[in-house]
Amino acid sequence: MSALVETAAGKLRGVERGDALAFLGIPYALPPLGERRFRAPVPAPPWSGVRDAHRFASRAVQTPMGPDDEAADHGSEDCLYLNVYAPKVAERLPVLFWVHGGAFVMGSGNEIDASALASRGLVVVSVNYRIGPFGYLYLGDLAPTAADTNLALRDLGLALEWTRENIAAFGGDPERIALAGESSGAMTVGAMLAMPATRGKFSAAVLMSGAARQVRTPELATRSALMYLSELGLAPKDAARLTELPTEVLRQASAALAAYSQHDEQFDGEVVLPVFGDDVLPLHPMDAVRAGVARDVPLIVTWALKDVGLFRILDPDNGARNKELFARRLFGEAHWERLRALYEETGDDWYTDILTDFHFGIPALRLAEAQCAAGGTVHVGRFDRAPATPPWQRFGPVHTCDLFYLFTPLGTPSGTHDWVEVGDGMVADDVGLAERVRDTVIALAAGEPLTERAWPAYELTRRPTMLFDEPSSVVDDPGAGRRRS
Repeated sequence: MSALVETAAGKLRGVERGDALAFLGIPYALPPLGERRFRAPVPAPPWSGVRDAHRFASRAVQTPMGPDDEAADHGSEDCLYLNVYAPKVAERLPVLFWVHGGAFVMGSGNEIDASALASRGLVVVSVNYRIGPFGYLYLGDLAPTAADTNLALRDLGLALEWTRENIAAFGGDPERIALAGESSGAMTVGAMLAMPATRGKFSAAVLMSGAARQVRTPELATRSALMYLSELGLAPKDAARLTELPTEVLRQASAALAAYSQHDEQFDGEVVLPVFGDDVLPLHPMDAVRAGVARDVPLIVTWALKDVGLFRILDPDNGARNKELFARRLFGEAHWERLRALYEETGDDWYTDILTDFHFGIPALRLAEAQCAAGGTVHVGRFDRAPATPPWQRFGPVHTCDLFYLFTPLGTPSGTHDWVEVGDGMVADDVGLAERVRDTVIALAAGEPLTERAWPAYELTRRPTMLFDEPSSVVDDPGAGRRRS
């Protein structure tokens, strides 16, 4: 395939990345600026001539979760761009549509390098979309004529449409598109499973350390929006004035809401979330999956053995405190203490283990159970291996370790940019597991049965679960006692 391709909007010139080609910073929507802030995305117009696609475009506006998270690059509201990675020889190949994570308020599709996946025969699309209040602030009950709802989901829906319309130009097959995401990206994919606008437009989905539970009711989302308006000094009747305020003012108000969310006593431990009950997401995603919306979509659902350990490493005093508060409100203090006793008896770090199960493991299993109940196919897995490649071995099998195996090079979870290249200091066992993970994801996207790769589909009697390790193995119902608790 040439580095020059022609899309429906115009010609693009990409750049070589090893054995792959990368086309970066492709606009799929008009910049959501001015009166388009808080409005549904509008497709980008065509351009004339050849557009260079050599550099990433801006990431979305970032919300710092604490004083130490403040980055030099705050992002931009002009962020509706995507990137495409493709093999140099490509024709009708399966496609991975990547939704980045970042607690719904941070992150970027620019943070991954999918060249390694592309070189193995997969076309990868990574998307930037509105996040934080710009993507999730719910004004449906406060300013319904001035704002649309679920803007992040609308952005991703339009990006998926762009992918279906244009991916053949990059050697991809529009009939074999697998949605995929990690952390809040996986949770967003969980919501996309239930979106009427995306139904029938993807053929598989991969949800890594995130499932389909993280959504809000309009009532709870409105209460959060009122807090946001109060931080800006606006009365509820003045919600429409949000389109007039500078980006930085809105970002700082989002930072204040994020600080509150770390010690949240009334919401769900998140700053913002998708909202169900509108035209974009009419049903709770779990209810929709139980009703069969994803019955024909094979799923992979995974989490990491010590997911929450990352938050404890980055913030030993308060990491995961918001998840603890949410769990205790849901469980009640008596049940929380019973769970604490059980986890103290059965693990080496009860706090990390109980919150990993609460926020990642059990939601993954509940999604798998819902898919099974609807007659669909789902494969369940857990990442048990701590990458041995420096400096990863210091962290263990924590949140984002799965990304190490799927995408390389990749930054480390310490937040530094110590890039690790395959064959450049990468421990051999890590290379082997990375190849297995990548080949499995490619097989799912290609429509191949994973049972042929010794990964049985999940069912509610044996509950077979792939434990990604070196070697990997399938174990029936690991942690059964904790699951039943």
